[in-house]
Amino acid sequence: ARRAIANMQGGCEQMAGVAELLLGVTLSNQARSAISETDRTAWQCEALEVLGNADKKMHGKDSRALYSLSLVNAEQRKLEPASFYAKKLVKLEAGSELRSWLLLARILSAQKQFADAETIVDAALDQTGKWSQGDLLRTKARIQAAHGQFGDAVETYTQLIVIIQLRTKSLAAGMYSAKVF
Repeated sequence: ARRAIANMQGGCEQMAGVAELLLGVTLSNQARSAISETDRTAWQCEALEVLGNADKKMHGKDSRALYSLSLVNAEQRKLEPASFYAKKLVKLEAGSELRSWLLLARILSAQKQFADAETIVDAALDQTGKWSQGDLLRTKARIQAAHGQFGDAVETYTQLIVIIQLRTKSLAAGMYSAKVF
């Protein structure tokens, strides 16, 4: 990725942005597997710099760059920029991606904005079908528990269990009908 970036000097901005995005994602993955805290911090800082450059070259219109910027900032506990990029991401995608909703809710929860985080999860639940609600319900229950709303968390986990049971029955019925035919 570094060679591609070096070879694109004066070339296509969009391609340079994609190359920097790939480098930034690679550096952030490398940081996650780093053994020493010094290496982890250095790679995360470099990843943020490269991802920021990629975002600029793509004019803030690439969801992958925004997601990566938000995630790496959150991993470094830089929650304000993480929240900024996550909100921008959800807006860019018009709320169509589950992982973006989850990222934003988790960042808001880390900022102790539990009511806002729960509102985000509720909005995402309204946008998704029953089969996709498992991660959202799990996140909502964790937010409620972190906020001290243990009764609500138990109720949310109960909803999650119902969905899991429905999935299990649906899969079992599908396997049974496949054996019959």
